Amino acid sequence: MVALRVLIPGGSWEDPPGKEGIAHLTAQLLPEGTGRRSAPDIHELVDNLGGRFFVETNGDYTMLGFSVLRGDLARALELMVEFLREPAFPEREFQSRRQRLLGEIASWEDRPGGLAHRAFLRALWGAAGYGHEPRGLKEAVESLRQEDVWEHYRSRIEGRRVLFVAVGDVAPEPLQEKLSGLMQGWEGGGEPGRTLSCPHPAEGSRILVHKDLPQATVLLGQRCVPRDHPDLYALWVMNHVLGGGGFASRLMEEIRSRRGMAYSVSSSLDARMRGGWFRVGFQTQNRNARQALEIALEQAERIRRQPICARELEEAKGFLVGSFPMRLDSFSSTATSLALWELYGLGLDYPQRFAQRVWGVSEEEVLRVAQEHLEPKNWVQVLVGRQDAMGI
Repeated sequence: MVALRVLIPGGSWEDPPGKEGIAHLTAQLLPEGTGRRSAPDIHELVDNLGGRFFVETNGDYTMLGFSVLRGDLARALELMVEFLREPAFPEREFQSRRQRLLGEIASWEDRPGGLAHRAFLRALWGAAGYGHEPRGLKEAVESLRQEDVWEHYRSRIEGRRVLFVAVGDVAPEPLQEKLSGLMQGWEGGGEPGRTLSCPHPAEGSRILVHKDLPQATVLLGQRCVPRDHPDLYALWVMNHVLGGGGFASRLMEEIRSRRGMAYSVSSSLDARMRGGWFRVGFQTQNRNARQALEIALEQAERIRRQPICARELEEAKGFLVGSFPMRLDSFSSTATSLALWELYGLGLDYPQRFAQRVWGVSEEEVLRVAQEHLEPKNWVQVLVGRQDAMGI
């Protein structure tokens, strides 16, 4: 088997105002018709190759993936380059994909978690950049036209920006020669990446979204460091202790185990190319929302005031280092990881450096990064549920 990945930098960060969702829609349409083949012909060809094909977009990139047998590698590579160089964006497929996308947005925003996540991102980033899901916004997607897709393709997808990764039963030299021939003469006429202004959210802003449900969905957090920040390793350790470590975390211990207020509570640190965010999330009965939120804030303040203990430090570092190989447990996961390491400038020796950096984190460093980067008093707070029952 061989796992192929094609990574196009940019992602939904580069969606222009009023066209939120255009990067995602354009990516989904790449394999839906080319100058040589119709969408049904492409679907049949992909099925005949017997591999797994996908397209995904996030804030920083679009990725196409194909896993095939070695004997089908050349054909799969030709097809992926055809998607990139010769898309047709047929009107019929455009309309179908746009309607499907609108359905996905409606389904996502009908869920309390989707409503909370949309409000949380918007509060942190405003309308630009990471302030919307890659799927986009309903009003923006409704207004998109076929010419918008063509404009995005011509300005954002170009040969010199595209990264190819292959992992598995493959010889590098013949593959490089094949790829060079397929890509010859294609650079594209893309524009430089967009520079966006994303004003910081109002300090301590609280957003209440009424939904008649027995449970409240709560998200709280702030902007945090980008992917290349040197404090990221210590912040990962801090996050594991606070809420990222499952039942071993402080938030789980305080909110679930001791008080039974939530089935699950966690924190996460999402570090992207141009910034990131730290987030705490849980669901609880409406009447417990206020107290659970206050406990989460207290625990965040506690980790800023007092050093974590030696046991917490060693457990966090051991988990982070020990679980890292799971990112490389298959050809597919390895190909994806290599593509992202290249995107973020991490290098092929990243697994070794990751372990060294994490093992080198001290209790004092965790305290320092918590004090420098966490501001619980100024966290954005989003609550979705029955406002009259939450007591907020």
